Amino acid sequence: MYKMVIIDDNRRELRYVQGALEWENYQIDVVGTFYNPLLALEEIPKLLPDIILTDIVMPQINGFQLVAKALEYNPDLLTVFMSCHEDFEYARAAVDMRACSYLLKPLILEELEETITKTVSRLNQREAERTKSDFMEKIFSQSLETLQEQFFFELCNGAFSNIQDIHEKMKLLELDRHILDLICAVTIKFQLEKEPIQKTEAWKEYYNFFFSRKMLSSHFSFAKSVQLFSKSSEQLSCLLFFPKEEDLVPLKRRIDETATRLVEEITATINREVAVGISNFSFELLQADTLYSQSLAALNTNFFTEINPIIWYHEIEEPQDDPPKVGVTVQEIATGIKALFISGSRDEIGAFIDKLFSSDYYHSENRIRGLAFTLLTIVELQLSEDGIKFSELFPDSMGLWNKVLTFDKYYNIKQLLGNVIFETIQFQKKQNSSKGRQLVSDIKKVIAENYAEPITVSEIAAKVFFSASYSNNVFRSITGKSIFEYLTEYRIKKAMHLLKMPSCKISAVAEQVGYNNKSHFSLIFKKYVGHTPADYRRMMVHNEGEGYDEWE
Repeated sequence: MYKMVIIDDNRRELRYVQGALEWENYQIDVVGTFYNPLLALEEIPKLLPDIILTDIVMPQINGFQLVAKALEYNPDLLTVFMSCHEDFEYARAAVDMRACSYLLKPLILEELEETITKTVSRLNQREAERTKSDFMEKIFSQSLETLQEQFFFELCNGAFSNIQDIHEKMKLLELDRHILDLICAVTIKFQLEKEPIQKTEAWKEYYNFFFSRKMLSSHFSFAKSVQLFSKSSEQLSCLLFFPKEEDLVPLKRRIDETATRLVEEITATINREVAVGISNFSFELLQADTLYSQSLAALNTNFFTEINPIIWYHEIEEPQDDPPKVGVTVQEIATGIKALFISGSRDEIGAFIDKLFSSDYYHSENRIRGLAFTLLTIVELQLSEDGIKFSELFPDSMGLWNKVLTFDKYYNIKQLLGNVIFETIQFQKKQNSSKGRQLVSDIKKVIAENYAEPITVSEIAAKVFFSASYSNNVFRSITGKSIFEYLTEYRIKKAMHLLKMPSCKISAVAEQVGYNNKSHFSLIFKKYVGHTPADYRRMMVHNEGEGYDEWE
């Protein structure tokens, strides 16, 4: 029922309106009738009516003034004005006050009934909209966490190109407190089960996944906010938000220590190996997709294996020089060919050729032809450095140059160059194996001299004057291990030797072999040796019949 108040200074007309309709049939409860407008104004805040049916011309205060005051108590109040004056100004004033109707006296019953029906219909529509709005608000509130997760999934997958759109969406999802924060992306990846999961055991997958979600959120709870999202049950990601004034050095150390504990706890609980990829930091929300890609790149790098399950992107990131404004440089081509001569496969040659010709600079025949001549000249120079004549390997060398001059299809010249490099590689394999061995020897020497420092693969490669990817490919092709695997083995072997000395604390051993984080060192040591550093020391002391003190 809707509450209505009737106001008219003419008592006879007031009684007539009060009894004119069966108000209950119109969902109306008449909660007050007043012939004194000032008394009505006093009672309205107590009665809180939904409808006011009032005369306009009254002593002390007119109907318009009364309604204006009443609207202060209830802005949604609906009004029907009555007057015996067919005055245009009155009608216009009623319209200005958004009145439902303006009825002339004496009232015509049908007009009153029609007006009340329309007024109640407006109230019903408003109530339905309010109910719908409340319902939608409730649904939105209940779904807020899911909507936030979907937003971060879209943000990290490049769905936004405008920072204003991001800010508006974050405000809607009650995330605007993070607009100026420092951001870092973390992704954990679960290793596949050795045996397929049976349908009857599918619940374990759900348990493992949601347990890991909870662990990821709780372990990084020191962050201002942890925003989770996932692509599949094999991979779980989050954006970590920190205050913009956060000091990066202690923050990186804390994230590293937390990731170590996270890996240990998840592995121990669900009995599955996990790896953690961690991005660089940024203050730019539009860089969220880049940060997410960095965390994935860290997980997918070839530099690392299960020996080290925690990988920072900056450890594998190669220094980026300013890109050339036109084409590729002769030095870039020479470096690429030199790398292929040592460890290039058909696929790698194809990728190299595609990369050379991918620049928009090479859109004309003359520039394509110029690049091809440059590449063949560099191959010839590389061969001459080893005392090999180009014509010795390619008797019809003039024919090669003529094919470059007269090529008719883009594909043909790329195929020609690929074949030249492949045939040269086959010839060079026997000739150049010593170069690869020398590079491996140089890398091992750098590791022996720097293993006690937190050195990265890129820094090792820089010391031998090659790129990280090239150095790693050569090293793996000759030793069967990545540079990082060898570095880790070298450090662990040094640590095993130091742990035989009871006077050397485990934390000191970790630092002496290049690990600033004792927990991280212990995790890697156990994966490599099969025992924690403390257990390994006990075994060594016991075997040698010496006493043992608990140093840590």
